[in-house]
Amino acid sequence: MGASRRVVVLYNPIAGRRRKRRFTATLDRLRALGCDVEVLATRHAGEAEAFARRIGATDCDVLAVAGGDGTINEVVNGLRADAPPLAVIPLGTANVFAREMALPSSPARLAAVIAQGEPQAIHVGNANGRRFVQMAGIGFDARVVEGVDPDAKRRFGRVAYAAEIARQWWHYRPARYRVTADGGTFEGSTVVIAKGRYYGGGFVLDPAADAARPELRVCLFLRAGRAPLLRYLVALGTGTLSRRRDVRTVAAREIHVVGEGREGVQLDGDIRATLPCRIAVEPEPIRVLSGRPLAPSLSPAEREGLIAPAIGG
Repeated sequence: MGASRRVVVLYNPIAGRRRKRRFTATLDRLRALGCDVEVLATRHAGEAEAFARRIGATDCDVLAVAGGDGTINEVVNGLRADAPPLAVIPLGTANVFAREMALPSSPARLAAVIAQGEPQAIHVGNANGRRFVQMAGIGFDARVVEGVDPDAKRRFGRVAYAAEIARQWWHYRPARYRVTADGGTFEGSTVVIAKGRYYGGGFVLDPAADAARPELRVCLFLRAGRAPLLRYLVALGTGTLSRRRDVRTVAAREIHVVGEGREGVQLDGDIRATLPCRIAVEPEPIRVLSGRPLAPSLSPAEREGLIAPAIGG
């Protein structure tokens, strides 16, 4: 893939309302780099997914998503087996996946990634038949997502989430979830299944998570109550969450989560599944354009396995 790429852009004008200038500047730079750009604007929820189902590798060289994490989730769920590589023009509130892919904020540099970058493979998750690229959340995490007002989210962005976090913390209801991960059984008061490192923007949930690896990271928050929850939030904000003894992380490929009822599960920032939930790694990766090389991190045993033949020969 080189310059003069054909780029189809699926554009969510609602998500991009506050970043219209960045969107326009990125398109201008793509055209200046010789790309043939076609923009398809969505009019309602679900339309980005429907658009993606109609686009194959013969239709364009790059399928770009201009929107937030919710729009990316829609497009990923509509990707065909012969889909072109996926690119992202981040226009949403948190843009977690764009951060995971190390995408630059500069329209010129972002356009260069889309026009000249090489596709790289990432593995996504699947929860009850629906894909997700970054995370699945159960418990307090999902209650915040479910409770935030969509209009307030569009108008105030992260402030709306902060207000909902405070409201949910004040009205906190303890809960326990039973998690089976690759045969092992665990319990937690909140569960986040991570495909990538980042959560809620620039916060690192699990530094060991890797989009390029075919595995999920199960983050179990062991204690219930407002005081432990406040400590978790502070630890997330200060980057010390992974060092807490009452937070357990487990690597797995297949996970089952059961709660006390059919409560919601958030996928990439929207409620898109319910408990009980089966979560697994999709068997086939998808191709994305990233701002940096994505290479699966290797365990010590895997590194030893790669090095040993060279020593022996």
